[in-house]
Amino acid sequence: MNDAMITNNFLNAIHKYAEKQKEEIINDIEKRKAEELKQVEDESLQEAFDLIQAQVSEEKVKMIGELAKREQESRRHIYNMRLQMTEEIFTNAALRLKEYAKTKEYGDALLKSAEKMAEMFKNNPVVLYMSPKDKKYFDPAASKFSGEVQVIEDSSIEIGGLKCRCDNLKAIADDTMDTSLLNQRDWFTENSNLKVVL
Repeated sequence: MNDAMITNNFLNAIHKYAEKQKEEIINDIEKRKAEELKQVEDESLQEAFDLIQAQVSEEKVKMIGELAKREQESRRHIYNMRLQMTEEIFTNAALRLKEYAKTKEYGDALLKSAEKMAEMFKNNPVVLYMSPKDKKYFDPAASKFSGEVQVIEDSSIEIGGLKCRCDNLKAIADDTMDTSLLNQRDWFTENSNLKVVL
């Protein structure tokens, strides 16, 4: 073999080795690029997932807050409706009782109430409180008592009935329709089934 052939073979071997090295470097670069690209994609996907999760959590918090606010508004509305209905019922009841207070039956019931109080207080002096509307019953009611009676107009008795005070016995009796109606409110609230339920 001559020198030219040796040189040519040597150059071919170097060239093949260089091509092989070049191919390995390119493959290595492509592999690293693919790994880095996958890592970037994974990180991007994780960031996107974290961002979506954060937005979902934020929306959940907003929705829960909105639901709580609406529930509170609904409860307030129902509570106000219940109050309004109760007021209407008791206003209507008061009106009916005021109509009843104009009847003969009311007058009879008022005098029976005075009789019961007279039995309670016996011969003790009493102060009898009656509505100004019941002026015509002042004397008949006072006549039921055997002790001294002072009748006083009491404008706080708007519907009717009477109250009696006996200082000797340190006792008060209240048989007014106003107080009876007022006492019915608690019973009505407990038993009317007008409850705020959501």
